[in-house]
Amino acid sequence: MLQLPPELVLHVFSHVDVISTFAFLDTCRAHRQLLLGIPEIWRTIVFDPSLDASVSDIYAVLRRFRSSNGLEELITCVVMDGMDQHFLSLIVMLVKFKKLRILSARDLRNSLNIEADTKVLRELLNCGTIEAKSLALRQLYIYHDYLTDRQNIRPLINVLGLVAKHSVQLDVRECGAPTTYGHLCRHLIRCLPSLPQCTCMAYFDRCHRCEPYCKVCGHTRQPPFVKPKNIGGLLGSDRWRLNLDQVGQTLSQEDEVAKEVEDAFRLFEE
Repeated sequence: MLQLPPELVLHVFSHVDVISTFAFLDTCRAHRQLLLGIPEIWRTIVFDPSLDASVSDIYAVLRRFRSSNGLEELITCVVMDGMDQHFLSLIVMLVKFKKLRILSARDLRNSLNIEADTKVLRELLNCGTIEAKSLALRQLYIYHDYLTDRQNIRPLINVLGLVAKHSVQLDVRECGAPTTYGHLCRHLIRCLPSLPQCTCMAYFDRCHRCEPYCKVCGHTRQPPFVKPKNIGGLLGSDRWRLNLDQVGQTLSQEDEVAKEVEDAFRLFEE
């Protein structure tokens, strides 16, 4: 490994989650020097929900990213898709990594609460923990298949406009179709990227209630959490997850539970 060119090492660890990366780094001093000598490895960190990692393991890894060792300043992208059972908060990532540009927190049905997270962000802004226009965030992915019109995305958009330097692109939006009551449908749907939700691989611009039938094949549309059998494997595969190669291209184009709670607060200690 020590004789491999940096480009190959970077390619290998671009497919490795952050916990496994630190496990390799801790094996010997030579491996530590190897990985710490390639800053690009740390631009994007990925949490793998398939790993048998506890919440304390995750927070222990996050505490190793400090301003004193320079790692905290390197992070520009965090991928925590599917980390629902670990109750990993996207707010923690926004507070800890001030230079974060892309945060992917998809499929967090249980741990994501749009209204609560919006309130926390606003309180952090009001108390000065997060300064106005201080975050480098540009893209925030929070979609999961159980979003409805009960969640209000507008306050989140407003508070992101206050804390971020630039306009933040979300992967969810309101349906926006006119209803029989004279207002626009506020059901939340996925918009980045749009996914096929029919056996004929058709795409839809409206929610399943406002556009109940497929215009291509005529089949009745189902809610997003009901996957058609013949494309269920495709939609559930990594093909539809955040493409790390695209993340790298985007970044280069922009600028070339008691103990668990205690661990969460210790994340911001030097």
